Amino acid sequence: MKNWRTVLWVAGTLLLVASFMVYLAQVASCYPSSAVWHQFTAYQQAAFRKTCELNYPVFIQFVWFLGLFIPGAILFTTYWLVRRPVPDHRRSSVLGVFLVLMMAASLVSALSGLLAYPLPTSSSPPSPWAVEMIGVLGFLAYVGALAAWRWKRWGVLLFYAAAILTAGLILLGGIFRPVAGLLILGVIILPLLLRPYRNRLS
Repeated sequence: MKNWRTVLWVAGTLLLVASFMVYLAQVASCYPSSAVWHQFTAYQQAAFRKTCELNYPVFIQFVWFLGLFIPGAILFTTYWLVRRPVPDHRRSSVLGVFLVLMMAASLVSALSGLLAYPLPTSSSPPSPWAVEMIGVLGFLAYVGALAAWRWKRWGVLLFYAAAILTAGLILLGGIFRPVAGLLILGVIILPLLLRPYRNRLS
């Protein structure tokens, strides 16, 4: 099939957009504020927990979101990785592997934020705005790493800014801290790996 790359891009984009719509619908319907939650009777709380599967692990609560987001991210990333750059600049295998690792770390950081959305029953939950910001900034870091793969200077700068902010919010919120370490490591090492290729950035 001649247009298989276009199919990858369209399918990946549609799956990602659909996943975020499902996530927003899930949060709006199953994650009320603590004040609203305490207005429910015990029977209503039990029924709410069962309907929204709040007694199950978080990956089951967000199974529809993950079922759309993960294949969407794979297809979308594959499209940009296999698409031939213009001009065709070669990169070292170390730089290529490192950029792919940063893409993966950025996506994991986004998921770690989105899936940490506070339950109404949590005694000391993270702020909703904090987990949402981690999700948004993690995804921006992923976009920056993709653009850096395409030799875009703005992508490198976007990755640096988003990765630093994401790591800071993760450390403050105590959410999956190893990913914050990976992002900080990326901000330190990537400039060193890009130094021989600075003239290729546009």
